[in-house]
Amino acid sequence: MGLSPQQIRFRTTNQGGRTNSLAFAKQDCHTCANSRAKCDRRRPKCGTCLQSGRTCGGFTLDIRWKDNLKSTLASHSVPYPSSSSVQGKDNQIFKFVQGRGKRRRLQKGQKHGEYDGFSYQWRVPTSILVQDYGSETSSKTPNDYSASLTVLDAAEDIGGPVYEQFPPQRFGDSESLRMCTTLAKCNLNIPASELIHAEDVVDFESSATSDYIILGDDSTTNQFFNLSYNNIGPCTIQFSNVADKYRAVLELYDRDYCVIPLSGDCQSNPFRVDNARIHDAPFLLHAVLALATQHLAKQNKTQDFSTEMLSHWSNAMQLFSCALSQPSQILMIDTLLILINFEITQSASAYWGVHLNGARNLLEQSSALQRIAVNSKLRAQVAMLVWWDVTIAFISRRQPRLPQTYLQAVKSCKESNSWSFFTLNGCPIEFVSSMARLAKLASIYEKTLQMEWTTFNDFPVFAEMCQIQAFVNPEHVFLDDLDAHTLDDNVDLKRNRYHCIEAWRNAILLYVYQVFLPRKDQDNVRKRAYLARSVLDNVRCIPRSDMIQKQVLLPVFLAGAEVKTDADREFSKQYCTYWSAASRFYHFGSASELLEEIWDEMDKSADEQYWWGVKVSSHGTTHADDKEDSMIQEILLG
Repeated sequence: MGLSPQQIRFRTTNQGGRTNSLAFAKQDCHTCANSRAKCDRRRPKCGTCLQSGRTCGGFTLDIRWKDNLKSTLASHSVPYPSSSSVQGKDNQIFKFVQGRGKRRRLQKGQKHGEYDGFSYQWRVPTSILVQDYGSETSSKTPNDYSASLTVLDAAEDIGGPVYEQFPPQRFGDSESLRMCTTLAKCNLNIPASELIHAEDVVDFESSATSDYIILGDDSTTNQFFNLSYNNIGPCTIQFSNVADKYRAVLELYDRDYCVIPLSGDCQSNPFRVDNARIHDAPFLLHAVLALATQHLAKQNKTQDFSTEMLSHWSNAMQLFSCALSQPSQILMIDTLLILINFEITQSASAYWGVHLNGARNLLEQSSALQRIAVNSKLRAQVAMLVWWDVTIAFISRRQPRLPQTYLQAVKSCKESNSWSFFTLNGCPIEFVSSMARLAKLASIYEKTLQMEWTTFNDFPVFAEMCQIQAFVNPEHVFLDDLDAHTLDDNVDLKRNRYHCIEAWRNAILLYVYQVFLPRKDQDNVRKRAYLARSVLDNVRCIPRSDMIQKQVLLPVFLAGAEVKTDADREFSKQYCTYWSAASRFYHFGSASELLEEIWDEMDKSADEQYWWGVKVSSHGTTHADDKEDSMIQEILLG
């Protein structure tokens, strides 16, 4: 005669002495272990996590599988194990079966004990179960993650202890099968059979909420499998690590997504990562996955990818902040570039000073100046950081944060097919040097405007104007070149690059007239209108099919903020709208919104010479203390 569940519970819980209590675990919970907090090891949820208000990740179980476990589930007629089937402590085997749903509140007339279950209520740790993020985080909105998305921005020094510890995320090495199946529909050109790395395991629909593990022999376990076989949830795939699971996404990033910020792909692409080493740096892995899933989310408009993006971003920030305390860590600069790149996909406005000050610390710690000449990848990475620093300072009329020696070191390196400043950003390095000097001069000029007895020396400004006007465009094509057939490149491509360089030339000259020269002077008014029209004409000459057109966002903004005709304003707006959707970088959308505000205030202003500097103040929007250089919200349009 079979035993009732109550009898099994009584015999199991009173069988022999145990060295450890069921109420306490032998090891710390996963959450306390990750955060290095002192865990009281109380099951099923530790008191440390409950007191701190965070989710307890559960405890590790010592699970041992039978070697002769059958691959098929045979039917058994014994409804419950007999008393002799209750094995000794040394022979007990733990097995997973389908978990129950959540315990419901007792209805009227219902007595305790009228449910099937056992007294062993051990929570399965999240590192063993396959997570389903659709059920766990789909109810969260992007606003719920605002704190974790801006913690890095709230720090002054990326290398210091000001980084707060992020709350541990329930994110293991294996996620939902829904993500894998969705990726299979995204034309990743990866055979489905290659995605399987290990044996399939059963993922129960209620595994995330089940607290029960059945203790018994093969017959009991197989019977429970047979009783609930039709209710088993979808199977998932188990991988050796996260990098292996997301191999298709990493290959997609390596092929497409890491090229989007540049004018074109090059051998020293600063955003490309080594997939063979990425598993050694989990912070870099999650940063790449956050950026890649951001593109996938916008491409496929799938909520699952948006949830994955937020999870990877939160994990990348947490792991990166912890890795900053370990100077021996590698790939830190690679990670920082991708984190900045990710923020550009969200908005043009941010506390970029935090990243740039942190980049300066990392560059100094890694002796980047001494390695730039021999490391082309590092050279390209430094060039990107210098570019962001210069464009932010240029539009904000502030002195660049990175020392001038980094720009000089990059400029001294000979450009080749493996890298060039124009390939990275669509702007000649000669113009970048002029922009850096003009940004510093603009900072000094605006300070002198507040001083009663100080006069600004405008000679360096006119010297920069002369250098910009005298610059010879290397992409110019003469008719004699066409007759001699001496061109190595496509004529149309050279023409596109020519107009890109001219757009930057005219935009920098327009900047000088907007910032340094009297706005109400009629000669300057006509020159500004001419230069603004020239910039937009140069951009019009570059077809949208050429990715180089998206590299002139800053010139379009400077010109768009000056024009008054509906046609020119509509072109500027369409440019931002198109490339925001095509590149999936939302700093284009931010520029469009800022232009709309400038046009609205310009039309309402009694002063016909209203300019964008009133809207984009050199002092920015202070977040905390006005003296904190990192706490200023600035615009990045480069």
